[in-house]
Amino acid sequence: MGSPDRVFRWSLNIFIFLMCFRLGGLLYLNSILKNAEQKLKDNQAKVDFTCGDFANEESYWPLHPSHEQEKICLDSHCPQSLWMQKQEQNKELHVVSAVEPKPFREVDGQRQPGYYVDVKVESTQKPVVLALVSQSRMLWKLNFKKGAKVEKVLVISPDVVWLEGLPKDVPMTYFPKETLCAYPKAWEELANPENQFRRLHRALSTFTGLDITSFQGKDIATEFRVPFSTPLLHMVERDVASNKPSQLSLGLHWKREGKKIVSDSFQYLDKGESKKIEVPPRTTAAVFEPKSEKVFIVSGFQFGEWDWKKGEFKALKVPLGLPAMHWPIALAVNEKEQKILVYNDDRGGELFSLNPAENQWDLVAKNVGYSLMAMVVDPKTGELLATRLQGNKLVEILKLNKQGQVEKRMAFEKPMDFSKGYWHMQMVRDPGELWMKLIHPAHPGGDVYPMSQLKISM
Repeated sequence: MGSPDRVFRWSLNIFIFLMCFRLGGLLYLNSILKNAEQKLKDNQAKVDFTCGDFANEESYWPLHPSHEQEKICLDSHCPQSLWMQKQEQNKELHVVSAVEPKPFREVDGQRQPGYYVDVKVESTQKPVVLALVSQSRMLWKLNFKKGAKVEKVLVISPDVVWLEGLPKDVPMTYFPKETLCAYPKAWEELANPENQFRRLHRALSTFTGLDITSFQGKDIATEFRVPFSTPLLHMVERDVASNKPSQLSLGLHWKREGKKIVSDSFQYLDKGESKKIEVPPRTTAAVFEPKSEKVFIVSGFQFGEWDWKKGEFKALKVPLGLPAMHWPIALAVNEKEQKILVYNDDRGGELFSLNPAENQWDLVAKNVGYSLMAMVVDPKTGELLATRLQGNKLVEILKLNKQGQVEKRMAFEKPMDFSKGYWHMQMVRDPGELWMKLIHPAHPGGDVYPMSQLKISM
């Protein structure tokens, strides 16, 4: 009987020890939580605004000045949402936003616990205000490189967060959910049904007196780099106050009607002279054919001739004997052959050609097996360049011969998401170069500018 009693006592002691150890651990974690809550409370922002302010329509669109920069990021490390703009203010305001941190990480081939996000601030020329936005309980690991002039850190979160690596001489200010309840993961309008980005922008600019310099947003985050940079970041600068013609101004232009984006005008070159005409609001593609001096458009999934002087649209139908064209998407003009190319996104994809002078239609290719978003003809070779969709993502640029067969492909390192209509996109040719032009329909400025472009060399 003695032996079982000793086993029972040992088991009871081990059980009590484990319970005490667990209780001690819970008390320790609770003390860490309480300390973090108290630190945030001690550094709470003293402001006049509260949650729900800055939500009126008057504050929805006008956010930043006319000199802007748009950046297209093709790096695999790019954030899901990226906005950067040129500024003349004497300080920079950088915002990083994460819905939640990644729960696990791979470090040297080993799986390790996550639940933290690294923020690396590189050397900066101007003082920096860093805003950390999160939607869940997490740890921000800060790493300020030599020359990083971080003036203060702002924390916006509905839950408790920890900061690791914050220098003692850098103050922290906390915005609780009662003060500021906007936690956008993206700046795009379609990702902000409750106007969260605009409310965050207004609150931060009211508190700091600064306009947002950059915004990076991710659903599940592991790391942010501030200021964000990568060799695969393409930048185009445009002064929207300037009317000087350039490859940026050619093609379709867009305007706002409330919170929607509609086509406004079409700019083209006629004998070297830049001309601009109004087009119907539902226009999604337009070309100018110099021989006939006519403009052809796709409007409301109808292809036809646009008489801008009379304001009349004449739908053009494919003649009997050729497949009916139900979904015209993209247009291009072959000036040498004086033909209009029309891509019809139906029956596996079809490519039609029209000679306007003779009203002659031809089916160039059928069942091509790809979806084309935009097209342009290389004037030197007569070859067709087109952007291709795979699923809902823009994945590559194709070079096609006159029979519609693919001869060369140029894949994007990071496909562009078209699933929610984020982008308006077209291919544009100025006198000497070919460009792919993208216009975001939800830019946070009052205008649709800037227009981003990628130079095409295939």
